[in-house]
Amino acid sequence: MDRSKKILILSLIPVFLTIIFIVYFVVPTVTKLNDLNKEFKQEKSSYIESKSQLDALNNNGSLFKNIAELKQKLGDFDVKVPAEDDLSVLLIDLEKFAVSFNVKVIGFNSKPETEKEIIDPKKKQPKTTTPVRKKPVASPFYSISLEISAVGYYKDILNFINTLENYGRKIAINSVKVENYKEDKISSNPRVQMTIDCDIYRFDIQSPDSINNHEEKP
Repeated sequence: MDRSKKILILSLIPVFLTIIFIVYFVVPTVTKLNDLNKEFKQEKSSYIESKSQLDALNNNGSLFKNIAELKQKLGDFDVKVPAEDDLSVLLIDLEKFAVSFNVKVIGFNSKPETEKEIIDPKKKQPKTTTPVRKKPVASPFYSISLEISAVGYYKDILNFINTLENYGRKIAINSVKVENYKEDKISSNPRVQMTIDCDIYRFDIQSPDSINNHEEKP
């Protein structure tokens, strides 16, 4: 074999080795990398989906917790603020309390209920010098003013008022007037007459349509 052929063969050996390296090492490695890249993308997609589901679950858990807390806080709302006025029930309970504390109810008067506007205290009201006429919206919240008169000894009267303040139904006491009972003016141990000005409330649940359809009167 002449020298030129030897040089040609020697020069081709690295080429063959390179081809062999590419075919047996590089190509499988690249193929494997591509497969790993696909698996990585699939795992990443699964991770994002799982994270999204987890976040949604956490949000739902937080929402359920808030709802549970709200139910706990407002669990007796329908008792404190019923849908009906139930004045007859209140009057019967007043008589029971009066008997318990040796107090006599001598007067019970009520005024027509008035619609109360529900205002969010956190919502800032716009400041304006020009009065703006707003379309009235029907409110489901009503107040009923009461005047209760009772006669009894001072200590018993205090117990009677305390019972009213802790009554199952919400009673907002606005004022209490206490004076000597006229019929006991010659008694050595006179009773006192108490007049309570207070409000009770009711919440008449209506559909949104019935509220929004409340039209402005001319």
